[in-house]
Amino acid sequence: MIEQEFCLSKEEFSLVQAKLKAAVEFGFISEDDPDAIVWRCQDHNRSIEDRLNKGEVIYGMTCFSLPAYLQYELTRFRLDFVEGKAKNYAYKPITDEDKRGFYQENQELFKRCLGDYFAYEDAESVIEKRIREEEYYSYVQNILCQCKSGK
Repeated sequence: MIEQEFCLSKEEFSLVQAKLKAAVEFGFISEDDPDAIVWRCQDHNRSIEDRLNKGEVIYGMTCFSLPAYLQYELTRFRLDFVEGKAKNYAYKPITDEDKRGFYQENQELFKRCLGDYFAYEDAESVIEKRIREEEYYSYVQNILCQCKSGK
């Protein structure tokens, strides 16, 4: 069973499938098929091996297992979305009101170890990224709901 190859439960695999479908829609990958993940992992590992053989320094893992590669890829998709790299997607505008509202509603995120808080101006770019991240998760959740309802 494919879920076992990736060390996922059926529910977790459903969420992964929704994230992969989103990645295709955003233009990050061309195929969301589980076999395509295996091929991308193999290509990635070959690329790292080639770089090592050329004497290049590699920071991080030098050989990915399927579960590790899948997590790497899913993280990359989320970060690329947050950075505004999605094609075929109209990002929602983020207003100053949205950012200030997020700042007020999530004060604990901006608390320093001594109890004071980062100023709004110092946290503004982080706030934008968190709002984009919420947009990403909402998009994936919509895909997941569509898949569960059979659409």
